[in-house]
Amino acid sequence: MRLIFSLLILAAVPTGLAGQETGDVIVRDRSFATEIGAADAERHPDAVEVFTAGFEAAFDKDYDNWPDGWRRKVGDGYPHYVEIVTTTGGAAGGENKLSIKVNGGAAACYSPPIPIRSTFSYILEAQVRAEGLTRDQVYVSMTFFDDAGHVLETAYSRRVRHMPHWGKLEVGPVTPEHENATTAIIGLHLEPTGRPDLRGVVEFDELWFARLPRMTLRTNSAHNVYTDPQQVLVECEVSGISTRDPQTRFEVIDVAGNVVARNTQRMDGQLVLDGKTTAAGTERAAGYAGKLVWHPPIEDYGFYRVNVSMDSHAGLVHERTLTLAVVRPHAAPTNGEFGWSLPDGDQPVPLKALEQLLTHVGINWLKFPVWFAPQDNARAEQIVRFTERLSFHHIEVIGLLANPPAELRDGFGDREELLAADIFSAEKELWQPALEAVMNRLSLKIRWWQLGFDKDISFVNYPDLPEKISELKSDLYKFGQEVSVGIGWRWINEELPVENPPWQFLSYSADPDLTPQELETYLKLDRGKQASRWVVIEPLSRARYSNDVRATDLIHRMLAAKIHGADAIFVPQPFSTDRGLMNDDGTPGELLLPWRTTALALAGAEYLGSITLPNQSKNHIFTRSGEAVMVIWNDSPTEEVVYLGDDIRLTDIWGRATAPTTQDHRQVIPVGPLPTFITGVSEPITRMRMSFEFAKVQLPSVFGRPHQEAFRMRNYFPQGVSGKATLTTPEVWRVLPRVINIKMAPGELTVEPFEVLLPFDASSGRQDIRIDFDVNADKNYRFSIYRHLEIGLGDVEVEVATRLNDQGDLEVEQHIINHTDDALSFKCLLFIPDRRRMRTQVLDLDRGRDTRTYRLFDGDELLGKTLLLRIEEVDGPRNLNYRIEVEK
Repeated sequence: MRLIFSLLILAAVPTGLAGQETGDVIVRDRSFATEIGAADAERHPDAVEVFTAGFEAAFDKDYDNWPDGWRRKVGDGYPHYVEIVTTTGGAAGGENKLSIKVNGGAAACYSPPIPIRSTFSYILEAQVRAEGLTRDQVYVSMTFFDDAGHVLETAYSRRVRHMPHWGKLEVGPVTPEHENATTAIIGLHLEPTGRPDLRGVVEFDELWFARLPRMTLRTNSAHNVYTDPQQVLVECEVSGISTRDPQTRFEVIDVAGNVVARNTQRMDGQLVLDGKTTAAGTERAAGYAGKLVWHPPIEDYGFYRVNVSMDSHAGLVHERTLTLAVVRPHAAPTNGEFGWSLPDGDQPVPLKALEQLLTHVGINWLKFPVWFAPQDNARAEQIVRFTERLSFHHIEVIGLLANPPAELRDGFGDREELLAADIFSAEKELWQPALEAVMNRLSLKIRWWQLGFDKDISFVNYPDLPEKISELKSDLYKFGQEVSVGIGWRWINEELPVENPPWQFLSYSADPDLTPQELETYLKLDRGKQASRWVVIEPLSRARYSNDVRATDLIHRMLAAKIHGADAIFVPQPFSTDRGLMNDDGTPGELLLPWRTTALALAGAEYLGSITLPNQSKNHIFTRSGEAVMVIWNDSPTEEVVYLGDDIRLTDIWGRATAPTTQDHRQVIPVGPLPTFITGVSEPITRMRMSFEFAKVQLPSVFGRPHQEAFRMRNYFPQGVSGKATLTTPEVWRVLPRVINIKMAPGELTVEPFEVLLPFDASSGRQDIRIDFDVNADKNYRFSIYRHLEIGLGDVEVEVATRLNDQGDLEVEQHIINHTDDALSFKCLLFIPDRRRMRTQVLDLDRGRDTRTYRLFDGDELLGKTLLLRIEEVDGPRNLNYRIEVEK
C-alpha cells in the first residue's frame, strides 16, 4: 500500500472579497492606523491581522493601569512585588506601553485567548525595549490550546538582554501541529538566567498577531527515505490564500546545491466557505484552497531538498522545504557495531514507520525505552512485536530502563530529571512492581538492558557499585533468561578494577564529545577491559559547522571507534535537526547518508590497516567475507593513479557510486577532504602491499660505494605466484638487479636481496621508491607498491627553506642539526643554474642547530628552477645532497 501525505498552505482573504468578514474573530485593543500602516508594507502580502494590543487607556476601563483581560503569572519565582503596569510613552509615538520594573524575580503576563484555526499559520510581532539587565532575558511566546484549555504547543522568539531602543521580537510563522488547536495566547516574559537582576526596566508595545496562508509539503513516505527514486511523490496542499490560481514552483536540489529537477504548475483553487454567515446574510469566505502533486524525476541515489514556492498577485505567498533521501537497497548486515539510541522511543516516527526506517539506516543495535505502565498491555504488545520484527532484520534491541511511567515518577517528587541511580537507589517497593511488568513481557525478547539513557552517568562514583549492579541483575534474572546489563560511564573515569564485573558493558560518553584522536587514545588505554566498550558519538552542531565539516568529523570518529576496538557505536539522539542524523520532524538530515554509507561499509569488518599511495592520501582498509573496502581522503584535492582491483567502485558519502576512469591498467581515483569509499579492492594484493618492507629503511649518505639492501613480502593469494618485481628509484641510482624474479607458494614469505650504489650527486633525505609487480596467480596481475628510503642515518639532519625578500632577492635558509655528541664540521656548496656557486663553512658544530642564509639577487629569475645544496663533512664520510625547487 502506498500512503499519500499532503502539505497544507494557509493564506489570507481571497481577491475580490474585500469588505467581507473572515472566519477568524478580529480582536483589537486599539487601531494602529498610522504606525501599523508603515509596517504592513514589509509584512507578508497575504497576512490577515487577528489581534493587536497597544495597551492604550481605552482598554483599561477600571483605570487600574492594567490591560483588561490580561493576566500575570504568580507563584514560585514570580513575586508579586515585581511591578507590571501600563505607563505613558509607547513605541512609535504611541500613548501607552506595558512596563515591568525589574526587582529580583521573573515576570510574565498573558493576553486573553485569541480564536484561531489550525488551517492557518500564525506570526507574532512585538516592540520591546530593555535597559539595565545583566542576567535577565526578555522574550515573547505564542501558545496554542484546544477547546478544553490544554496546552498543545508553544513557540518562542529569540531572547534578548540589551535593547535600549525600541526593537522587534518575532515568533513564527508557526503552523499548529494539532488539528484541534482553537485558541492562542500571547506571553510576555522576563526570566532570570542566574541570580535575578535587582534593577532595570522592560517595556512592551504594539503587539501584532496575524494569520498567514498555510502550506504543507508531504511525500508518500512516513519518513522520506526511499530505495527507489521513481517512487518519490510530493504533494503540496494549500488553504487560505487570496489568489485562486497562484503559480507554484517545485525544485529538487541535491546536496551540492545543484538543481536536478524543476516543475511549474498553476493551482486550480476552490473557494472555501467558513460555514458562518455575515451580517448581510451571506456565507463567509476563508480563501481558496487546492492541491498539487508532482513526481520529481530523480535519477540517482542521494540526499535532496524539495523547495516549493507559490506566488500570488501580491508577490511571494509561501515557501516550504522538505528533505528526502534515496538510498541504494542494501540488506542489513548480519552483525555489526553500529546502532541508534532513541530516548524518545517512537517519537517523532510511529512504530510501524520506524521499523521500516531502521532497516534502511545501516544499524544492528537499537536502544529503545521499554518501561511502560503495568496496566498498559497495548504498549507492551507493541514493543514485543516491534522487537520481534527488528530481530528478523538482524537488529538487536537494548531495553532502556529510563523515563519510568508517570505513577512511578510521582513517587520521586517534582524532579525534572530522574536518573537511573535515583530510581534504583529507592526502596524496591517503589520501582520493582513496575519493572516486573516489563520483564514479564520482554525478558524472552530482549537480552541487553541499559540502566538510564546514554548520557546518564549517575552510577559513576556510586558507593558499592558492583554490589548494587549485582543486586539489580539478580532481580532481572528472576524472569528466566540470563540478561546482560550496562550503565552509562564517562571516558575520564576509569572502569572500576573489579574482577568479573556484574555489568557486561559500559556506554562511554563525554561532554564535550571526544575528537577522533582522543577516541583513539582512550580506546587504546582501555584495551583489555572485561566489560564491552560501547561508544556514544554525537554529531557536531548544525548551527555551528558546515555540512562537510560535520560529515567528515562524524566519519572519522566512526572510523576511530571501529579501528580501535569499540564493541558498539551509537548516535545518542538521531532525531535532532541540530545534532542528529534526522530532523526533529522525522525527515532525513544531511548526516543520515554519511552515517549509513560508513556503517554499511564497516559493519562486522576486520581492520587490515593502510597502504602507501603515490600522492600520500590517507586511507583505511577493512575486509569482510573476502571483500575489501578502502576509505580514502586527502586534505588537498588530488588524484591517485593506482591499481586496486579488477572491478572497483567509488562511493561518495551520500551513497552515489561511480566507476573510475583508467590509465593503462591503473585506476584514476579523485580524492579530496570528504572521504570516499572504494569497494572491490583486492584483498590478496592489499595484504601483500602491507606485508612489503625493506630490510633497511635508512641508507648511509656515503656515495660511490655499494649498499646491501633487500625487501621481503608474503604471498596472500590462495595459490602460488610467479613473476617479476621492478625497482623504480631516482634515475641516478645504480640498482643491481633492478628486475627481480619472484616465486612464492601460498602464504610464503620471500626475501629478495639487491644492491644500491649512490652517485656523488644523489640527493639525501627521503627518496620515494616504486616497486612494480607483474605476477601470475589465478590470472595475471600488475600492481605497484610505494615506499621510501631515507638517505642519511638521521644523525645529521638538514632543513632548507626559500623565500623572496622585500628587495626581490631569493633567500635560501639552511639549517644543519647535529644529533650526535661529536663536534662536526661541514663544507657547504650551493649550485645555482647559470650563476657562480656559493659556499660557506660550518665548523665544530656540537649537538644542536646551525643556521646560514644565502642571498641571491634577482630572485624572480630563479623561480621554477632547481638549486643543488651539497654538504660535505670535513674529515668524515657524510655527504648530503639536497635539490631545492624554487616555487613560483
